[in-house]
Amino acid sequence: MFRTKTFRLALFSLLLHSALLAPPAALARDIRVDEECSLHDAITTYNTETSTGGCRLPNWGNPRIYLKTDITLTEPLPPIWTDLTIDGWGHQISGDKLHQVFVVYNHNLSINNLRIVDGYSEEHGGAIYVHGGGVKLSKSSIRGSVAVENGGAIYAGYGSVTVTDSVISSNVAVNGSAIYLDQGSLNVSESAISDNVARRDGAIYVWRAQATVVDSTIEGNIANEDAGGIWAVDSYIEVRHSSIHSNRALARGGGLLLARTDATIVDTAISSNLAGSDGGAIFWDRPFTDFGRLGGELHILDSALSGNRAVKRGGAIFANIHDLFVSNSTLYNNKAGGNGGALYSEAREATFTHVTLAYNAALNGGGIYSRKPDAITLRNSLIAGSTGGDCVGGLAGNSGNWIADGNCKPRYSGDPQLNPVAGKPAYFPLRRESLAINRADPAYCLDSDQQGTPRPQGEDCDIGAFEAVDWIEREYINPLRAPVISPDIIVDETCSLADAITSANRDEAIGGCTAGEGADTIRLSGDFKIGDSTPDITSEIVIEGDSHSLTNVQFVVKYGNLTVNNLTLTGGATSYRTDFNGGAFYLRYARLQLNNITQSDSLALDDGGAIYSYDSDIVITDSSFSNNTAEEGRGGAIYFDEGSLTISDSAFSHNSGVDAGGAIYGDVSSAINIVGSVFNDNSTDGEGGAIFITYSSLSLEDSSLQRNEAAKGGAIAVSYYSGLRSSGVAFLDNVADECPKIFDLMGDRCK
Repeated sequence: MFRTKTFRLALFSLLLHSALLAPPAALARDIRVDEECSLHDAITTYNTETSTGGCRLPNWGNPRIYLKTDITLTEPLPPIWTDLTIDGWGHQISGDKLHQVFVVYNHNLSINNLRIVDGYSEEHGGAIYVHGGGVKLSKSSIRGSVAVENGGAIYAGYGSVTVTDSVISSNVAVNGSAIYLDQGSLNVSESAISDNVARRDGAIYVWRAQATVVDSTIEGNIANEDAGGIWAVDSYIEVRHSSIHSNRALARGGGLLLARTDATIVDTAISSNLAGSDGGAIFWDRPFTDFGRLGGELHILDSALSGNRAVKRGGAIFANIHDLFVSNSTLYNNKAGGNGGALYSEAREATFTHVTLAYNAALNGGGIYSRKPDAITLRNSLIAGSTGGDCVGGLAGNSGNWIADGNCKPRYSGDPQLNPVAGKPAYFPLRRESLAINRADPAYCLDSDQQGTPRPQGEDCDIGAFEAVDWIEREYINPLRAPVISPDIIVDETCSLADAITSANRDEAIGGCTAGEGADTIRLSGDFKIGDSTPDITSEIVIEGDSHSLTNVQFVVKYGNLTVNNLTLTGGATSYRTDFNGGAFYLRYARLQLNNITQSDSLALDDGGAIYSYDSDIVITDSSFSNNTAEEGRGGAIYFDEGSLTISDSAFSHNSGVDAGGAIYGDVSSAINIVGSVFNDNSTDGEGGAIFITYSSLSLEDSSLQRNEAAKGGAIAVSYYSGLRSSGVAFLDNVADECPKIFDLMGDRCK
């Protein structure tokens, strides 16, 4: 008896377990799509409330369809005119690159556990079009869909979009390559929006609507104009606990473009975004057209903006017209080719409270650049390690701040003693010996720091975004002091260039050279023939040529900043140490500025006859590059892979890159800005006699390209998700062997 009862219980448990794991049998309230009942007929059955084809109308319950198999559409599905749920059970619907998948009018569609691929629309909504209703996407994905107009994956007008635990990836549209929303609401949570391509603006495009992004990732999206990640105008938007990473806009707003919008960003990491113009992470401004509401405020709290880049202004933030408020946040390692490494501001009001700005770089104002000195208020904030100055333009309010170089009249200056970066979103802990501990103005002390640690931990709050927990009471010391300026290191008969660089790197005397200290200047006393690569430049160094010359030298810059002024460079010294790349300069994770340089006759066996650059920033002014060769590679003068390259008033002539890019080769994630320059007589056996770019952006203004020659693209070749803007450019007598249409500005004639 006991064995029989046990057997029955075991059998019941097995049957129950099987029932829970298996898809449910079709209930009377469901329609199952299978060999007998097509998805087309199932939707028609619910729309008409009449059994259609092999599909029987359920006699009770809410409309629900579930799939038993993958589906490839051979014709458009009927529009949905009723509230409907579709359960995919892990199956796939393909539009076969010919058909839009779902169209919804004035009703709500819920999609669960479904993969949608290869949708296509001649108008809006490559995969899903919603008007006057809503769509909810849960545990699902939309990939590879294309809209000829807006909304590569989803278009919603006067409706709502909810995306939960889902992926929207690799879709294409003019605006809103992932999602386009015109008047309505958008909620994205625990989801990824990645690798979408907008022919104009935004992976997410929000206009006159409300949007919330929570616990989500927006990554690797590309916009051929503005807003690699999010474009929002006349809207209300909130981003919390999320990551906006590695997005690119060929114009403004690598991560986000926000205009006349109330926006709040909390506990979010915005990193490694790139703008071909202004606002590497965020462009905060009004667009060129003027419609709808005015005003708007942007609040950034408990967040980190890092590694973002802008070719022109505002490496992290470009702020204009609207009000900007940043608190308990960290901005570090952002770069601008022009002004404002962390912040470029023309805002009517910008207030920073307990913010750390560290190791940002720009031509002017590596930390802050203000066009309106009566607009920025800085409270209990810390700026240090900037290239181009910590603070340029002045402050309207200045309380309890630490600005390392002493600009903008801070209360404290000098080395704030920062520990290495830590945490997510990232912050810089203060060292135990830091004098920024317990020095903030109590009047503006916030309740907690970026990580949520209560303030103060000591007698008073600490300066910056981080509050030290193990505060140690110390005697008050006024750290106000001028920055230390080291004497020049002179290269002469007793001090070689190699020893001078080592002295600057180590801040100690090497050979016959004086010791460096901080940012150093190396000055040449005459002309020198080197015949080798330099030691790795890992610090901040300025080389003053004083119109002298160096022959057969290769500068190797890794994680450092090098500026070279008034120097003639002839030949190069590339070797196995740099994989035979970069005849005169080899850069990795670095910054290079060249002013009044004459460079010629360098040879790289592989890429970059004169300059090889990886993930670096270069600014070239009033210089010339001639007769350089990439013997078996690309970029006769410059090979550039990821970063920003800015060239003005310079000349490139008779350079040769064998494979591609006679003068310049721009590779993945490069933003190239050229103004007032000349490209003559450059050549390649491949594509782009003067310039070749791929997966990059090129802005060309007031320049001339003459007598350049290539197999394809006599002057310029533009390929693979790249963007070109030009104005005031003259093309004359450029020659290409072939003239296929896929290359832009091929040349004036073909052989």
